[in-house]
Amino acid sequence: MKYLYTLFALLLLHSTNSYSQVLSQKLPGINGGNFFSVVEFQDTLYTISFDSQVFNSTDNGATWVKDTRFNLGWSPALKVDKTAYLSVDDYRDQLYIYGSFGLMIYSSGTVTVPETLPEFFGSRGAFGEMVVSDSALYASYLYSPTSRGEILKSLDGGLTWVSHDATQQFLKYLSSTSNGRLIGVSGKKLMLSEVGGTSFTELTIPTDIYDLITDLLVSDDIIYFSSFEKGIQSSIDFGDTWTQIHEETAFSLTELSSNRILAGGLNAHVYISSDGGENWSDTDLGLTTSIFSYQGLKEILELEDGTLVATTVWGDVYNNSYKSASVGMMVSNDNGNSWTASNTGLSATTITQIFKDDITGDTYLFSVGTGVYKWNNEVSNWETVGTPPDVSELQSYNNATPGWNPIGDIGSLSKNPVTGELVFVSKYVTLILDSDTNTWEFVEHDSINFLSPQGLYFTSDGTAIIHESLGPYQGIYTSTDLINWEEIEDNPNGANITNFSAIDGYIAYIDTYAFDDGLGVHYSNDFGSTWTHIQANREGTFFINGYFLDPDKKEVLTTFSSYPAPTYELTSAIEVYDLETKTISETKFTTSEENLNTPDLKDIYRLPNGAIVSLVHDTDPITYIAAPIGYFYNTGDTFKMLKANLPEGAADEVTINGENTLLLRYGADIYEVSISGMSTSNEQLDGEPSTFRLLPNYPNPFNPTTQLQFELNQPSNTKITVYSTAGQVVKEIDMGRLTSGMHSVRFDASSLASGIYLYSVQSGSQIRTGKMTLIK
Repeated sequence: MKYLYTLFALLLLHSTNSYSQVLSQKLPGINGGNFFSVVEFQDTLYTISFDSQVFNSTDNGATWVKDTRFNLGWSPALKVDKTAYLSVDDYRDQLYIYGSFGLMIYSSGTVTVPETLPEFFGSRGAFGEMVVSDSALYASYLYSPTSRGEILKSLDGGLTWVSHDATQQFLKYLSSTSNGRLIGVSGKKLMLSEVGGTSFTELTIPTDIYDLITDLLVSDDIIYFSSFEKGIQSSIDFGDTWTQIHEETAFSLTELSSNRILAGGLNAHVYISSDGGENWSDTDLGLTTSIFSYQGLKEILELEDGTLVATTVWGDVYNNSYKSASVGMMVSNDNGNSWTASNTGLSATTITQIFKDDITGDTYLFSVGTGVYKWNNEVSNWETVGTPPDVSELQSYNNATPGWNPIGDIGSLSKNPVTGELVFVSKYVTLILDSDTNTWEFVEHDSINFLSPQGLYFTSDGTAIIHESLGPYQGIYTSTDLINWEEIEDNPNGANITNFSAIDGYIAYIDTYAFDDGLGVHYSNDFGSTWTHIQANREGTFFINGYFLDPDKKEVLTTFSSYPAPTYELTSAIEVYDLETKTISETKFTTSEENLNTPDLKDIYRLPNGAIVSLVHDTDPITYIAAPIGYFYNTGDTFKMLKANLPEGAADEVTINGENTLLLRYGADIYEVSISGMSTSNEQLDGEPSTFRLLPNYPNPFNPTTQLQFELNQPSNTKITVYSTAGQVVKEIDMGRLTSGMHSVRFDASSLASGIYLYSVQSGSQIRTGKMTLIK
């Protein structure tokens, strides 16, 4: 039995004789975000975020886990409101996930994508909202931005769909009456069909030219709708007459038990009526709203025990922009009289930048609407940094509510090396973290109103450098006081900059749009008084796709795609330009990976340990459309694909986070990737590692499995022992004799209770210990 157990452990083990290793772990997300739907299906709660991520909860919303069964990034045809929805089909025991990405059906543990959806010039459309009945499914469908859409019908649970009514309108909200009439919303119009869901006509409703309907409810054949200008209206005669039952506008209208109606107000209040809208209770959620950014409950689910679980959103409702991050999920256990946030495990906030402080080694990120966070390695989580700013006295913000929401989603975070202060430059204001009060203080710009400030850098003397990419102030600017900004007038290409960076002594940018002598990298070591252009000397047609300014080696790495005469076949290469010696070296891109048609290098990065990582696109041989397939890293003279359980395609942001570590951000998901074994002064590429070391397990905290990682400096018999905090041995794994190098083993804690556990890795006479946290 012991032999079988050891054999099973060895099967779980991943090891290699090669010293060059790639390890990956997904970092915890920032809780909260904008969520649009919440349903209960087979004793599990499901919710879906603004960026179409599905989460589930098995404890009535107390904790949430991202559901990886639903990959909603498949071939999006078009964006419609950038929202997604969930519906439960109790008749067929199915869960529907739908939106701008199309439709997915979850049934009997299987996810199905219908292959028979109508197409518009070869592109599938988008679902708006769905009505489920015992006989059929009805859905609002949009073919293209110029085609207003129609109603589709399915008789087989969503596998096949046919055109049911050519309304030529896309109905954002869709409901039904007791006798089978469909009712939907198109902008400020309310459309009602005949029995059977055909022949829609527009109802006459109280409206305004600037009005917009925000939600629709049909209860006992009474129609309710909410709009900006007219509040909440009701009709008992299918739209012949209307009565205003509440002055406030609502994100959502929901029918609860005991004939109650819940309205989630745009003003972060909750209103509940038990008498058809004559009287309302009023609960203040205590959330922030502003004149152009509203926050409140979007959808409410009533559980069997009476618990109310609600999604929240925050953003510009009229323009359907929800970039600010709301509190996530809220729960009420007293019929809606009080609410508490319950978003543990959710990670759908809008993150725009990750910043690494090279002096202290700290890693920060900026999340829209919630502020700046710092990674705490001891607890393996993100912690808020500083009290939110109060910009209400600034003229630019029109007495905005204090907090991060008025700052917006565009800005750049860095640290002044002279003062040691964190600095965030946004559109109209610069925020500086006061270390004494731990509060973000503001400095209003003098005369310069940046629209999209990018790439904030500081030189060693504290001079700030930034690139403004939009509006009348496009260009590169410097400042010594963060108030007055001066433009570098002699920038040879003006504002036409694709990417911008700076290190002490050098400013550099790449221009991939210019022609002739402007194409490529330009750099200056005298604040723009003079510029040097790195120009490729190549025959035929070529493109410069990406570049990286290496702060350690003072080199510029550039990726090229070339079509040399006479064959004009695509070749890719990396050029390295030494800023000190003014010399150029070139490395052609070669890889042993199969099924690559014409690899095309794009963005490029180099870690301090020498590892080069580049995003690679592949060109379809039939359509000639290039699409990102992933990241490749160098192993000697060839490149290998970075197979580290990363999402497909290109990351939204890549940040160097250490000697051998990258952070890759895909939306709100952040992955830490380690590439070790590259030649540096303290590493032995061809020999054995110099020390026996234990790496952090990942993920941590975990549920119920995690990877235990360690590196052996010599072949040895190895054993792993897991202890409780009381010193009790809960697991022993005899690994047998292992080779030197990096090793990883999967540890399953399904049978253990939540808590902190210690573990040791014994290699010969050497022992290393670690700590991990199990959360169930």
